[in-house]
Amino acid sequence: MRDRLSRALYTMWSNRWTARLAIALLGLIAVQSSADAACTGFPYTLMNNTTADAEQVMANYTYLSGCLAPLASPSFTGNVGIGAIAPTYLLQVGSSSASGIVAEFQNSSGACTFTPTASSMTPSCSSDARLKKDITDASAALPALEDMRVREFTVRATGERKTGVVAQEMLMVHAEMVHMGPDGFYKVDEPNPWTLVKAIQELKTDNDRLTEALRSRTAQIQEESAAASAVERENTALKAQMVKIELRLDAIETRVGIRNSSNAGATLHLANLGSGK
Repeated sequence: MRDRLSRALYTMWSNRWTARLAIALLGLIAVQSSADAACTGFPYTLMNNTTADAEQVMANYTYLSGCLAPLASPSFTGNVGIGAIAPTYLLQVGSSSASGIVAEFQNSSGACTFTPTASSMTPSCSSDARLKKDITDASAALPALEDMRVREFTVRATGERKTGVVAQEMLMVHAEMVHMGPDGFYKVDEPNPWTLVKAIQELKTDNDRLTEALRSRTAQIQEESAAASAVERENTALKAQMVKIELRLDAIETRVGIRNSSNAGATLHLANLGSGK
């Protein structure tokens, strides 16, 4: 059976059949040898150009369905490679000779492809308007993120220090992101990257508003500083005038004092002028 499936795979690639069918055949070839051995005892041997009744065909069909049942959920040991001759990981897709998209995941909602690059993995998911309805602007994202308690912790199985959230804590604030796994442990959805983009946009809007307020306040302070400088210069000029006036008064008082010492009548006259008499 393994040889027949291998030849079928080669024929499919030669005829450029779809990659999905090729991957399905890879799964058939990789099943454990016990599954191969189980499909060697058909109840009836049917040859080409011979006639078989419905009972014989049905018996063979029933037998084939039973012996191929393990293929519905095959079990593999070791590393599995798709497009990789000698995979080094439990699942390795593609190789150094591959380029562009290496994988696609799809369900009824849409499909996502994955393209490795030198520094990151680039996912690309269905986003056509024809697949969507009830389109509106997203609500504020920051409030949905600020109550996520990000923690550091040690993974019990490996001893590694990691950063993330705790499912039981997330269950209290974002129950829609928490799910019970088939193993009995909670799982948490990663935040939607577009929610993070929306949060960054909101932060930029807040930053722009604060920047404008700071610019306006700075201009106001500069105007007030310029006015204060003008007042300071005016005060300096008035002080200089006061000094001049004081010097002139000192000079007048000195001259008046000299006249008083030589002419008492002049002193009395100035005193009367000063008193308004």
